Amino acid sequence: MEESIHIQLRKVINNLRLKVYNNIREIESNDGNVRTVLNEPVSETRTSRLKKWLDKNRTLMDENKDLVALQLSMLNYLSKYYEDVDENQYDKKELFQLTIDNLLPFDDEHPCYDDDEFRNMLLNYYTEKEDYEMCANILKK
Repeated sequence: MEESIHIQLRKVINNLRLKVYNNIREIESNDGNVRTVLNEPVSETRTSRLKKWLDKNRTLMDENKDLVALQLSMLNYLSKYYEDVDENQYDKKELFQLTIDNLLPFDDEHPCYDDDEFRNMLLNYYTEKEDYEMCANILKK
C-alpha cells in the first residue's frame, strides 16, 4: 500500500529539519576556522581564506532560511488539508534557536508570534546579549 501524501510530507519535513540542524553545526565549525584565520597576520592569503569561510557560512544560512520556509509551507498545507496534523511540528526550543539564528523572522507569520511565553524567552535572550534594539522590536509587535 502506498503511503499517503501527509505521511510522505512529514518525512520530508523531518529530513529538512535534519538538514537545517547539520548546516547549523557546520556553520559553528566554520566559525572556529574564521577565528583561526583572524589570528593570522593580515595578508591577501588571509583575506582570501576569510572570505571563503564567510561565503560558505552565508550560503549555509541562506539555504537554511529557504529550508525553514519550505518546512513551514508544508506544515501550513498539512494543517489546512489534514485535520490530524500536529501544528506544533517544531518544539519551542527549535523555533527559538531558528529565531535567534535569524533563520526564522519573528513577525506575524512566526508560529509563536502570539505566544507570550516565547516572546519572553526572546526578550530574556536579547536582554542578556544587551541587544536592546531587538528587545524594542519584539515589544513593538
